Amino acid sequence: MERRNLIYNFLIIFTLIDKGTTFSILNLENSTIVTDQPVINQTMYVTYPDLFMLDMSNQADFEFPIDKVMLIHDGLSRYHCNKCGVHCIYRESLSALPQLTHLMLENNSLQCIHPDAFENNIRLKELNLAGNQLSTFNPEAAIRHISNLLILNLSLNDKFDLNRVDLHGTRLISFTCNHCHTTILNRTTLTSMPKLSQLDLSNNGMEQIDDDALLQARYIQILYVDGNRNLQRLNLKSESIKKLSAKKCNLGGTLNTSKLPMLEFINVRMNKINWLDEHGFMQNTVLNGVLLDDNLIEKVPNFLLDLPLKGLEKLCLDRNPLQPDLQVDAAKDLYAAKKLRNSCLDDANNLHKFENYLPNINGKAVYKKSPLHNLRSDGLTVDLSNRNIVYIEQEYLVDNENVKKVLFDHNHSFDFQQNRVFLKSSSIEGLSLKNCSITTIYEATFKELHNLKYLHLQGNKIQFIRSESLFKNNPNISFISLTNNKLDFIAALAFQKLEKLEILQLDWNERLSNKANNPFLLSKSLRKLSCRHCRFEWLDAMTLVGLPNLLELNLEHNKIAILDANSLQWTTQLKYLNLHDNHLLAFEPNINELSRLKKLCLGGSPIFDLEHPKNQVLIDNIQKMMQLDKDCPDQQFSKELDERYNIISKDKNETKQALVNFVTSSAACYRTDMAIPVLLSFFFIFYS
Repeated sequence: MERRNLIYNFLIIFTLIDKGTTFSILNLENSTIVTDQPVINQTMYVTYPDLFMLDMSNQADFEFPIDKVMLIHDGLSRYHCNKCGVHCIYRESLSALPQLTHLMLENNSLQCIHPDAFENNIRLKELNLAGNQLSTFNPEAAIRHISNLLILNLSLNDKFDLNRVDLHGTRLISFTCNHCHTTILNRTTLTSMPKLSQLDLSNNGMEQIDDDALLQARYIQILYVDGNRNLQRLNLKSESIKKLSAKKCNLGGTLNTSKLPMLEFINVRMNKINWLDEHGFMQNTVLNGVLLDDNLIEKVPNFLLDLPLKGLEKLCLDRNPLQPDLQVDAAKDLYAAKKLRNSCLDDANNLHKFENYLPNINGKAVYKKSPLHNLRSDGLTVDLSNRNIVYIEQEYLVDNENVKKVLFDHNHSFDFQQNRVFLKSSSIEGLSLKNCSITTIYEATFKELHNLKYLHLQGNKIQFIRSESLFKNNPNISFISLTNNKLDFIAALAFQKLEKLEILQLDWNERLSNKANNPFLLSKSLRKLSCRHCRFEWLDAMTLVGLPNLLELNLEHNKIAILDANSLQWTTQLKYLNLHDNHLLAFEPNINELSRLKKLCLGGSPIFDLEHPKNQVLIDNIQKMMQLDKDCPDQQFSKELDERYNIISKDKNETKQALVNFVTSSAACYRTDMAIPVLLSFFFIFYS
């Protein structure tokens, strides 16, 4: 028998080659022909009794003949004509194919099907009419003689409404009409499909599904209603549903599954659900998968984790505005222990997994989908201050392209997270995070703020700036304030790559000092440096070597005792120097060499010992120093310095006069040749 079939198939091959037909043999006992030639007469394949499947797809000009049999064949089981030009299935079109079980007419131009088009196809089990232009089939809005049909696909017939037709599909088990136009599912919609097991009405513009819509479909196990954007409520009752998918709808409020006792899997991703009915889930004893990603759920559903659901294999909560609480760690530990993360939306990104970022402290977590900021009257400033925020989604402002400034001040429990971006924005220029609880700046923190220019970090708990890469993605920064932190170390190279940085404020970091014979910072662009109330103890020749373009230096309230003679030799552009309230005992630099210096404040330090050898330069520059000090707030130092200088000058003058008098009187008693050497010796002693 096998040998006879093999020989017969070869005969078919040679015959079709002779006719110029393209084909392939896929099964030796049941011949399959794939051809690019149209049916040119009704009996074209009658001489091939074993022909099982005929595929003549992609013939855009082919149509069924009007009121005529398209093809005569007593054995053909499968007929494919996808992407052809068929406009209508007439009553006679398929009437001579009594063994037809599968009919595939996807992506044609079908607009009509005669009510009795399948009268002679009583074996038809699968009918695929997806991607056509069907609405009601025909004026009678009915298709008869499909009592044995099991699978029907009418997807992508965007005018088709299931409620406007009568299918008579009494044995239909699978009906798919994705991207159709059914807007309501009620208790009568499925009356003609009592055996239905799977129903797909995704992307239909569905507005309503009645609670008892599945009453007539007592065997239904799978229901897809994904992508029905107008569907706001789903509270189905069914004793048979095992799988329910309603993702990308507009479901809101509470999710209640209490009337679905056989439910094994539910997918309601990308909706607006904000609460889960605890008692409802208690009725779902066979539940194994719950996909709740991308909703508005704020609380980790601890009750779901605690339910004795031995079959629960996946629980997805990604992209919900989950809020922290003191019990969240216990929930996250249980979630990990049960290994419930499985095919969730953020599986691939460890930083986006809720169990890895959600804090366990009281406070507010802020998300893009539930914004809570104020927008200032200028329309450019987002205010998130004083909100008790402990976490913010990095994409929170990614779609707000007009935002230039973000105020995040006084969120007293907020800190940056390691390896996590703070915010993503291409427009933000100013960022203020004053008086939070920031302890560390990480390389990822400001990575996605490429246009950042002004950064305020006053009043935090930052202890060190060690890396030169912290701001490598922020080339436009011109202002940084780290005032009133806990800094005790800043790497000299920390700001070297910020070529536009002009102002750096380090005030009130009382443990921040400099090392002897080492540059404090390296920056060719820095113009203003302020480190008031820090712990500088000296300024030597190397301290400011890396700041050649510094214009203003404020070291008020430090512990500097001596300014080395060469301490200011590199800052030739310096215009303002504030050393108020230090421990200065000596001032060695020659300020006459600092031609650009306009203001010098030295008040609050002990009055210099002007007779100390190291202060000789100071005495030589005393008049200029007095002039540079006149605009400083504390004038007492300059007054006392002036008085001290005058006293010393007066004493010297008096001593000088006494010497002159002594020499003059001595000249009367001694010979002239002896008086001159004596006088010179006294003057030498005085000026030395």
